[in-house]
Amino acid sequence: MNYTETILLGVSSGIVSAFLVWVCVKSWNATFTPWLRKQIYRGVEVQGEWTAVIMHDNDGRDVSEIGDAVETINYVLNIESQYGHVVKGWFSQSYKNSERESQGRYKVTGQIMDGVLMLSLSPSMRSKSSFGTLLMYVAASGGMLDGIFTYKGVKTNTIKSTDITLEKRV
Repeated sequence: MNYTETILLGVSSGIVSAFLVWVCVKSWNATFTPWLRKQIYRGVEVQGEWTAVIMHDNDGRDVSEIGDAVETINYVLNIESQYGHVVKGWFSQSYKNSERESQGRYKVTGQIMDGVLMLSLSPSMRSKSSFGTLLMYVAASGGMLDGIFTYKGVKTNTIKSTDITLEKRV
């Protein structure tokens, strides 16, 4: 075997072994680590769909009847996976009044510790520039999330926040 063959064989075997190590690490992180986190975690489970509908009248007051509402805001938080304290999913917000309608959908990543859910929201479409956070406390024996939604407005470029209470959809 000459030097060229030795070098080519060494480089190609190095690439193959690096690829195999990478596949093993990815497989370990995708299967064993989440399984282990789930086995060890003893906190509250928040996986599932959480919703809220907020309706306001002409004066901006909350109303409970849709006939009295001039604007409606729907929030949906879907936590698709929870591995221990790490959560992932999506969040959507839709706004409707007599003049306009708008919707926003976000990817959600975050964690839950001591009954407090901390979520980062990034736009699911790269063309949107809005983002936000949800900081929520698990309430009502795990049936409600109560907290604050802070976000950057798409049109106004200002930081806004609103109190929000989400109920678990059964």
